[in-house]
Amino acid sequence: MKLAIGFDAYRWEEVGHDVPFRLIGPRGKQHRQISRAGSAMFAAMPDRATGMSSLASFLWLLNVAHRKFPDAAERFIASVAGCREVADAFVAQLEIPWKGAKEKDGSRWLHPKGELHGRVAGALVALGDVTARLREIVFGGQDPTKVNKELSRTGGAHVVENRKGRGYRSDTDRLLRMGKDTSSAPRYDDPRFFDRLLVGMKAIGTPEAIEGLARLARYSGGRWCSVSSVTIYDVLCGPAAKDIGKHITATTKGSEGATVIELIPGDEQMAWIYRFIDGPRKRASGMSLARLKAWAANPKKRAALKQMPLFTEDGVNAVPYLRMYRFFRRAAERQGLFIDDVEYRLTGRRRYLSFHYLRHEYVHHRLDVCLTMSAVEQIAERKAIIAYMGWESGERMLKWYSAHHVVKLAHRSARTFNERTTEKVAVSTVKKPSAFQAGAAATAAMLSGLA
Repeated sequence: MKLAIGFDAYRWEEVGHDVPFRLIGPRGKQHRQISRAGSAMFAAMPDRATGMSSLASFLWLLNVAHRKFPDAAERFIASVAGCREVADAFVAQLEIPWKGAKEKDGSRWLHPKGELHGRVAGALVALGDVTARLREIVFGGQDPTKVNKELSRTGGAHVVENRKGRGYRSDTDRLLRMGKDTSSAPRYDDPRFFDRLLVGMKAIGTPEAIEGLARLARYSGGRWCSVSSVTIYDVLCGPAAKDIGKHITATTKGSEGATVIELIPGDEQMAWIYRFIDGPRKRASGMSLARLKAWAANPKKRAALKQMPLFTEDGVNAVPYLRMYRFFRRAAERQGLFIDDVEYRLTGRRRYLSFHYLRHEYVHHRLDVCLTMSAVEQIAERKAIIAYMGWESGERMLKWYSAHHVVKLAHRSARTFNERTTEKVAVSTVKKPSAFQAGAAATAAMLSGLA
C-alpha cells in the first residue's frame, strides 16, 4: 500500500487489488463505496495521468467540503440530500461568485475566476463521474449531481442577483442540477432568424467571406473548425466517388481526432459559393473560377489548391476566428438575436446567437422535416441524420446533442489547469544550489580564470 494522492484530511492510497484506490478519511478509515466508485472512474480514463487527475479533483472537493463538515465522506454517501450538502459546502467554502437562478429549480450559475475555473470544472466533472457509479447502489437510482426543487440550494425560491462588472461565466453548475434534462439544443421560434442575421451582417458591412462561413454552417451543419478549413481543392476536386458541385469535403474535430466529412450545402448555397469565388474572392486573390477549374483539371497544379482557403478576405489567409466572432456578435446585437429564456427574464443577461448555434439549427431543421414524414420514412431519416453528423451515440445525440459540450468544456478546462500545474510543480522541484554551493562555484570560476 502506498500513498497515491493527498496531504489533507482525505487521501487516496493505491493497493494491489481489484479496487486499486482506497479513500482514507481523517480517522484512517477506508470509505469502501467511494473507493469502488473512484477506482471505476480511474479505470474508465484513457491513461494513468488523466485518471490520477480526476481522483485528485474529487479529493480536492472532499477536502474543501471537510472545512464545514468533518464527516464530509460519510455525509456524501448517506443520501442524495447529504451529497448535495457536500457539493454546496464546496461552493460555499471557496466563495465562488454566482449570478441568477433558474425559475423552476432555483439552481445557480457559477462564476469561478481565473485558474480557479479549471479546478472547479475538474472537481464537478469528477463529482459527476463518482456519483454516476453510486447512483443505483447508494442513491436509490437518483443522481445527486442534478438537483430538483426540494434539494436545490435555494429550496426552490426565486433568487435574482444582478452584479455589475464582467465575470467569467461557467456552465459547470449544470452538473449540479437535477431538474429536467435539456432535450435539445436551444433554438429560436422565428424560422426567419437566419435571414435576420444576414440583414444585420449587411447593415454593419460584414465581408462576404464571413457571410459565407455562416451560410455553410447553417445549411450543412458544419462546425467552425470544419467550415473555416475548407479549401478550393475541397470544392472543385473532392473525392472521386462524389458529384463535384454537390459535396464539399471538410476536416472536423472529434474524440478520436481529426476526420474528413462531407458537407452538403444544397444547390442554392453551392451556387452562392461559386458566385463568391468568381466575385469577392477573385478580386482579393486574382484567381477567377475558370482559372481555378483549369488548375483542378491539371494534375500538376491540382495539389496547390489545397493551400487556398475558400473563405478568405486577402486572397491568401483563412478568416481568423476572432474577426468572424466580432462581426457575428455585432450583427446579432443589432438584430436583437438573443435567447429569450428564463435566465434572461430573471437576470437580464442576454446570450446572443453564436456561430455554433447555426450547426444546432441545421439539425433542428432536418428534424422538423422528419416529423412530416411517415413512420417508416422517419426511421430512415433519423439514421441519415446520425450518419451525416458523424455521431457515435446516435439517438441520444438527437435528443441531447448540445448538452455534451458542457462536459467537454469542463474536461478541457480541468485538463488545461492540470497541465499548467504540472509544469509549475516540475519547475519548483528543480533543486537550486545553496548559498554555500553558489559561493564555492563562483570562487572556483574566479580562480580558474586567474590561472
